[in-house]
Amino acid sequence: YYIKRKISNSVYGSVYKGVIPKRREKLQGEILLNGMKSMTLGVIIEDDEFESTNHKKSKESTSRFGLQSSDAAIHDDNSIWDITKSNVIIKISCWKKLRRLRGKHLEDPLKEIQAMQLIGNYNPHVRGSLMALQDDDFLYSVMDYCKDGDLYSVVMREISSKERLKERTARHYFRQMLIGLHHLQQKGVCHRDLRLENIMVHSRKIKIIDFGLALRVPYEDSKNSNCPSDVSSGNGRMLITAQGQCGELTYMCPEMLEREPGFDGFAADLWALGVKI
Repeated sequence: YYIKRKISNSVYGSVYKGVIPKRREKLQGEILLNGMKSMTLGVIIEDDEFESTNHKKSKESTSRFGLQSSDAAIHDDNSIWDITKSNVIIKISCWKKLRRLRGKHLEDPLKEIQAMQLIGNYNPHVRGSLMALQDDDFLYSVMDYCKDGDLYSVVMREISSKERLKERTARHYFRQMLIGLHHLQQKGVCHRDLRLENIMVHSRKIKIIDFGLALRVPYEDSKNSNCPSDVSSGNGRMLITAQGQCGELTYMCPEMLEREPGFDGFAADLWALGVKI
């Protein structure tokens, strides 16, 4: 993956836009034109928070992650990597921060990747994981790119230009949210942080993102009443032990706000969606 530019900060690092390179064999005597450079594979992160790994990493450890040239690169096995028009999002988390803050902060990049791998990347309205990579310094989470930004920005642009969001448009987005939420419930996962900023839009299609606060919903185990199971048991779901207040106050359900001893994860997500309309 070739990292192009920084999009935003995260608790453990930053979020970048990247592109997927395409590999092709270099023909004998082929010359790169248009200023294309002959370079090895590596990672470029133009951010003071992260030091560039170009001179620190060996070729073997960095060749998994991206291209140093914005056009093409030649690798030692005589193959050429061309930049394509396929965009991705790469969430880069610093291992030092992760080790220092994990358990002290509600968000957890490792659990987020686990949740995305569990729910899969085949539902059109839930963003799963394309790939997860790591080196000695960083954890890389690769996901689909949504070109229109988050739903909050889309709604605000509609309001600015048309003074209000049309009911037909609201129904269109809300139906997709329900389809995405239904998929999460089929997988036995509650999101816990559903808000407009965590719903991305790509050509009028939405994707639920950001599973850093997600939890697996416990279910009753018919064979052992003292040991909860998961959604595969097919029995009734159980309340989740209070995890503290999390997510945006505007979207928080009453039982989480009141710090009740247990809450229904699916009901909490459905409440957050209801608040949006």
